[in-house]
Amino acid sequence: MQRSGLAEAPIENRREYGRTLVLMSGTVYSERDVGPCAIFNLSLGGAKLRVSEPLPAGYPVTLTISRSGVFRAEVVWHDGRLAGIRFLDSPRNVARVLGEFLPDGGFSVSTV
Repeated sequence: MQRSGLAEAPIENRREYGRTLVLMSGTVYSERDVGPCAIFNLSLGGAKLRVSEPLPAGYPVTLTISRSGVFRAEVVWHDGRLAGIRFLDSPRNVARVLGEFLPDGGFSVSTV
């Protein structure tokens, strides 16, 4: 598994925002490809996806979540067809669009 730009702390200690398990469909757009994806978890900071083709860490993408919104993002890790992305949009904008799917509507003391 390729993990890029992450500190050595356990992954659960590096999460800035709470995440929630989901099963949603979306589309990932990149410079070289457009393909469907399955979204397995969401947070204000990003998402875990299964993509049709592996995406390298550091790669810019756009994620369209069916019936929800469009987000600019960057791939932060990948393991074959699984990928973790970091949203480049502000947490407030992500919460505005995805709040119904996120813990506490996406807002907590640290994000308000």
